[in-house]
Amino acid sequence: TNPFICKTQFLQHTSTQAPGRHEHVCCCCRGTAAVSLLFHLNCTFTMRAWLILALVLALALVAAGGASLRATPPKHQRVSLTASADGVGFTVSVDDDLWLAGHAPAVHVGGVWYSATLPSPSPAVPAQDPLVLQHARLAFSGVDGLGPYTAWEYDWLAGTTRVTTGMRAYDALSAVVFSTKLPDGATNTNTSYGRRGPPQSNPSTRFPSFSKQLGEAAGAQYISWQGTMTPCTGSLPFAYAQYGGVDNGPIVLFKGNASQTLVLSDLNNFMTAQHNVSDVDVVFGSGGELEYLPRDYLYETIVFAGSGVTNTIMEWGSVMQQVYGTKKIYDLSLNKLGYWTDNGAYYYYFRFPPTSANEPQEAIEALDESFSKLKLPVHYYQLDAWWYSCDGWNACIEDFVPNNSSAVGPYFKDGLLALKKKLGGKPWHLYHNYFCPKNNYTDKYNFVFDDTGSFVHIDPSQALEFYTQVWQQGKDQGMFATELDYQSTSYNNMHQFRTSINAASDWLLGMGQAAESLGVPIQYCMSYPRYLLQSLRVPSATNARGSNDYQTSLSNLLNLGYSAPLIWALGMAPSKDNFWTTGPQQTGPPLNEPDTHANPLLHTMVATLSMGPVGFSDRVGNTNVEYVMATCNEQGDLLQPSRPAMPIDAKFNTDVTRPVTGQIWATHADIGSWKTHYVIAFQEPGFQLRRGDFYPTLDRGVEYVYRSWDSTPCHDAPLEALPFEDEVRVTAPVPGYCHAENDTDQVGGVAVPPCPGGGLANLTEAECCSMCVNVTACESFVYDAPQAICWLVAGSTGKRLVPDRVFGCVQRTPQALVAKGSTISAKAGPSCLLSWPAAADHGPIVSTRTGNCTEAYTNGTLASDLIGFHPVVHGFALIGEQDKFVSVSPGRFVFVDASATALRVGLVGAPNEVVRVAAMVPSASAGRMIRVAPVTISALGNATVTFTPAA
Repeated sequence: TNPFICKTQFLQHTSTQAPGRHEHVCCCCRGTAAVSLLFHLNCTFTMRAWLILALVLALALVAAGGASLRATPPKHQRVSLTASADGVGFTVSVDDDLWLAGHAPAVHVGGVWYSATLPSPSPAVPAQDPLVLQHARLAFSGVDGLGPYTAWEYDWLAGTTRVTTGMRAYDALSAVVFSTKLPDGATNTNTSYGRRGPPQSNPSTRFPSFSKQLGEAAGAQYISWQGTMTPCTGSLPFAYAQYGGVDNGPIVLFKGNASQTLVLSDLNNFMTAQHNVSDVDVVFGSGGELEYLPRDYLYETIVFAGSGVTNTIMEWGSVMQQVYGTKKIYDLSLNKLGYWTDNGAYYYYFRFPPTSANEPQEAIEALDESFSKLKLPVHYYQLDAWWYSCDGWNACIEDFVPNNSSAVGPYFKDGLLALKKKLGGKPWHLYHNYFCPKNNYTDKYNFVFDDTGSFVHIDPSQALEFYTQVWQQGKDQGMFATELDYQSTSYNNMHQFRTSINAASDWLLGMGQAAESLGVPIQYCMSYPRYLLQSLRVPSATNARGSNDYQTSLSNLLNLGYSAPLIWALGMAPSKDNFWTTGPQQTGPPLNEPDTHANPLLHTMVATLSMGPVGFSDRVGNTNVEYVMATCNEQGDLLQPSRPAMPIDAKFNTDVTRPVTGQIWATHADIGSWKTHYVIAFQEPGFQLRRGDFYPTLDRGVEYVYRSWDSTPCHDAPLEALPFEDEVRVTAPVPGYCHAENDTDQVGGVAVPPCPGGGLANLTEAECCSMCVNVTACESFVYDAPQAICWLVAGSTGKRLVPDRVFGCVQRTPQALVAKGSTISAKAGPSCLLSWPAAADHGPIVSTRTGNCTEAYTNGTLASDLIGFHPVVHGFALIGEQDKFVSVSPGRFVFVDASATALRVGLVGAPNEVVRVAAMVPSASAGRMIRVAPVTISALGNATVTFTPAA
């Protein structure tokens, strides 16, 4: 019972902190109660011993018979499992709604297909022999690290090969786990018949196998993650899904408003597992290129149920992290501001090689001098696929040292360690991918060629020793972190990673263990979903790229929000890649590319909300200080939310009355129980928020006040009655877009038929609007109220009203926001805040249409909006730092306490830093007032401020 002398540690603490932002874990041992806990990865027990211990301590093993048996869960349980006595069929139900109906298992061993039913229900299995049932154990009880369960197990013979399939339905967890065991292993399991290259989408063990034509799954929508950088499929009908291969990931099924949502996922053997979605079924199992399966081979799949797309993914991820005791090492890049030289950066020397010796060193020295003058607190520099010694065209590594043998001379004449000292000790984030066939390590280590002969990777059995040497090389030069790039390329081109059960896993685990021992965090890049799943076992893998390279500017933005749920659920932070802060005006060498580098503000906001590294990449002298400092405090500590921004669930559901046609992502910042929500939007013509759109759901019965980041700041002053508009005036509901501007004039523009040049007289404003809505050539209209004259115009250069092709015409935009192109729904008013009343479920309409009714300004710049929603408690609301993207960040605020008499707030920051904290306070005379308090951080790095009601 003493946690300090307990030799076998059990995981007691599940961290809710961001990956890479903590180093603690609490373990204890509590006698037999320990079976309900999970072994820590460093525990001396093996997983097999753990399962045996759990079974020995189980409450009972109850055998039962009958053609069909149902595990009867407690009332709080959402998932139930029904299984046949012959092992051929099963069903998974959620709240008594049948979702999944299972097919008979099949295996490919000894070069022959065996199936529990002949012919096989799947055309992908040309079964030649029966899989013969030997024994069944039905509906018996047990307990493991996920809690008590009811289980079914079936022993089969495939020729002479023993196979056991099993199912476990958990009493206190909305999950079912399916398993396939081969006690003696198996040979000749390859279903692709020895061909190299991407395998056939046909797993060699096929259990579980679910019908796509029965149950709720038949009419469900799905999302999944497939391909490099784990892009999301978007919401599609599951009935039409057909895919397979090595690049796919977990499947999320849901219907309607997603009140019932399922996640289907591998639970182990991530680097060799495979699933296939055909027109009739979805099958999980062992990779089709595996040549053999070892003794005691075990493959498991989990089906997890929840409510809501985002919520269910997060809960599933929490279970996955619980199974593996996932925790991450500290990562400077997830906590501090950095500068990056990746693809799309101004100083990306791989695409634009230096033209003179020492050019990269001189550029970094010039950058650092500039940042010092601008008081930009950059803490590290990232060097990408150009910094190291390379003898090949494909950026392979010859030696993990600077490139000092190029045609123009050395890149870093002083070496990286000496340069680090020149920069005041700022360390390096060093890129790495794969090694050249001729490298400086071949005299000591064995390497394995890729299938094209272009590059090599270390023999997986030597990965720990090799990477201990390489990472130490990096640390000796001032490295603090590294990036593992081209993961998908490595998996595709290294057939050993697909034909051997342990090769890819041993490679990653050895690399990761070496990094962990030296305190070196790793960023995964160009990952397939299987790499993210494998990262559950790699404490040093702290973040993963969730976007394309910044050089592909728009897709760099779009992909991130949709990969973020998977990456975050699995314990890593999503990374957006580098970005410019001043857009396309940066010119001159080495710039020579067509990308406009538009949307600098949007890129900076998205990077901040990603929870990943924030690394800008401007040319020296071209950095927007306001944008960069909106990401961090004076000493470069990132001010981020508590989780990444992710698409709201309405983006995925099938409610045609509330389509999200653009991008609306939400996140929240938690200071204890005090939760501030944020929404970032772009490419969105107009969508009315509801409380249930947020994750977690906005508290019902609580008022929220909200403001856009780039709207007029709040100052010490009384607030007029806060405006809010829950409805819009519908005058002509025709499909289209929406926007409105304050003030009107009749300057400029061309009359549009049927409107005569002098306008239409004697019309009301509503009639004028309706006329314009129904004239498709009409881009805007102006209305002269005193004379009741309506002009329908195209291309007017003055202020004008624009028809809303959905809602008709309505003026609903504060002028301060119009000037910046954002259109939050609210009546114009002098208040710096808008109100979402406690009694209202419907909230503001988010729209990012510009003044000319398009999604973008010139140069491809998208209109965007970042809105903070602040709870009102006892009449107080903490607005926070209005010049920061996350105005109430847990990186700044450590406690918030509201009572009827005061709002007390605790802060941290740089010693002597002055923080301007805004709050709304109740006022006896004015109703509500804004107070902005300048707070000086103490020498110890903290401070407290108290707001009280105003007179």
